[in-house]
Amino acid sequence: MNELTDTPTAKLFSFITHHNPAITSLLLMLESSAHKIKTIYDLKYSNKDEMKVIGGTAMLLKSKITELIILGIAKVTEDAIWNIHDLEISEKIDFWKCNHIKFFKSVKLIRHVANIVKHHRSLVLDNKSQSRDMQEVIKDYGFHPSYDISSYFHDNNYENLYKSIYYTDLFCINLVCSKLNLTKFIPKEIQDDMIVDHLKNRYLEEYINLGLIEKTNNKKSAAEE
Repeated sequence: MNELTDTPTAKLFSFITHHNPAITSLLLMLESSAHKIKTIYDLKYSNKDEMKVIGGTAMLLKSKITELIILGIAKVTEDAIWNIHDLEISEKIDFWKCNHIKFFKSVKLIRHVANIVKHHRSLVLDNKSQSRDMQEVIKDYGFHPSYDISSYFHDNNYENLYKSIYYTDLFCINLVCSKLNLTKFIPKEIQDDMIVDHLKNRYLEEYINLGLIEKTNNKKSAAEE
């Protein structure tokens, strides 16, 4: 690294150029998928059987898209740690020992959920089959055996999925800023009811201006109720 790129601020900028596109990609995947699924729900069906078949397919699509985004959120944290290593500013970072970093608990839980998605088909198992990941998730979320955890993240217009993206974003920024001693650049936490608008305005403004993404959340259609 030369003198210009070796300053803490330059290193933070280098990190952001890799991190922000990852968050943008997750949000684009979520927004475009949610819009397409809503389009399916809003179709005019010729009979109830058709509505059940196509509506069931839409539900399955919603579940699978949610699972993919959960895995993507977990990968954002893993990639952020590698990107920090590349800046040559820190010894090897053990994610599970980052509990001093703000929002660690939220990110830890999404990592546990991602493992359940990968290894247990998104289902909470009974006590005899519970892994450490599952025990943590049951303790903090109160899920019961046979519960499909993807539904927790796609209910209420994906509210909890947006929150998971938001807190993962903040955790990664807090982590790199703490390593660079640039805490003044850490953004302030916002209220839950402002998270979706904040993410869209910060990461999707260009897509909103082009008319590719709606500025506000879609309301549920009658078929989703």
